[in-house]
Amino acid sequence: MFEFSVANEGGWDIEIEESDFKLKDEEGDKHEPQLVTVDGHVATQKVEEDERVAVRAVFEVPEGVAPTELKYNPSFGFRNNVRYVFR
Repeated sequence: MFEFSVANEGGWDIEIEESDFKLKDEEGDKHEPQLVTVDGHVATQKVEEDERVAVRAVFEVPEGVAPTELKYNPSFGFRNNVRYVFR
């Protein structure tokens, strides 16, 4: 499970959807989230302008396989993608 904060500092409302997230593992396989919550509510959820929310994304990966990259590619609202590389 990954937990992070999303702040909507744009001039419009956004939506956070389960399909916005992808996880890549050390074997090069990509994984879809099993569950995404926004402030404790199952995604898809609207985030109003100037609002900050807690997002949790749960992925299932094979035992013993490490994640290498987490991507947040918003499909609605934001124009910037976020990529976190594990070291």
